[in-house]
Amino acid sequence: MNRVILSAAVMALVAGAQANIVFSDGFESGDFSNWTGDGNTEPEVPTIVTDPVYAGTYAAAVGGTNTGGTASAIGRKYKTFAPIATTETFTFSFYLKLGATAAGNRQWAEIRSYTNNTFGGTLDQLIAVGAYNGATNVLNADTTVGALSNTSKWQVRLTGSGYAANAGWFVLDQAANRTTDWTQFDVVVAPTGVEFFVNGTKGHNSTFARGTSTNNWTADTVVLGSGLTSAGNSGFYDSVSVTTSVVPEPASMVALGIGVLAMVRRRRSAK
Repeated sequence: MNRVILSAAVMALVAGAQANIVFSDGFESGDFSNWTGDGNTEPEVPTIVTDPVYAGTYAAAVGGTNTGGTASAIGRKYKTFAPIATTETFTFSFYLKLGATAAGNRQWAEIRSYTNNTFGGTLDQLIAVGAYNGATNVLNADTTVGALSNTSKWQVRLTGSGYAANAGWFVLDQAANRTTDWTQFDVVVAPTGVEFFVNGTKGHNSTFARGTSTNNWTADTVVLGSGLTSAGNSGFYDSVSVTTSVVPEPASMVALGIGVLAMVRRRRSAK
C-alpha cells in the first residue's frame, strides 16, 4: 500500500474519535458574559484585559494585588454546564500566566462537580491546577504519597476518596518549573484515571486514580481563581475549554474500516 493511501486510511480511522465542546471561552466577547461571579468583591474582582493575552484580543485577570490591605478573599468567576456522564472521557484545558513566580502564589483554575449542579452547593469532587503555596505530595502510587513542599513547581489538587493528605495537593514534579510565561494545562479525566499535562508534557509518573465518590469524577463547573489571597500576585487566564471524547459505536468503526479497505482495493485495481 502506498504511503499516501496508508496515511489516508489511518487518518480516516483516527477521525472516528472526535472532541465535543462542552464549554469554551477565549474572552473575545470582551466581558464575562459567559461567567458568573462568586460574590467576593474585596479587595479585587476579576477583570478583562488586553495585555497580557495568549490568543486574540482579550484575557481574564484574577487579581492578587490586595489593594484593600486586608486578607479578604479575591473574587472568582465560575461557569456551570450540564453534568458530564461518568462514563465519558473529558479534558479541561486552559492557559495561565502568573504575574510572578513568588512562593506565596495561590493562583489556579478548577473543574468541579456538585450534587445539585449548583455552585456553592454540595461539592462532590474538585480538581485544581496551578500554583499553590502549601505542603504538597508526590504521587508514588495511587494509594501512597510522599510529603514534599515545592513551590517552584506547578501543583494540582484532587478531592474525594484517597486524596485527604495535605488537602489532596500534589506537585507535578515531572513538569518544568513555574515561569511567568503563558503555560498550557490539560487535565484528562478518563475511566482509567486522571492525567495532568503541562505544555503537552505529562507532569507526573504515576496515574491518579479516578475518584470513587458519588459522581466518580464527573464535572459541571469551571472556576477561575482560588478565591484566596495570593501574596500580591495576579493570574491571567485564556482559552478555557471543556471537551468530551466522542467515539463511534463499534458498528460505525467497522463500516468506516470497510470503506477504507475498499478505497485501498480500488487503488490497487487501477494500477
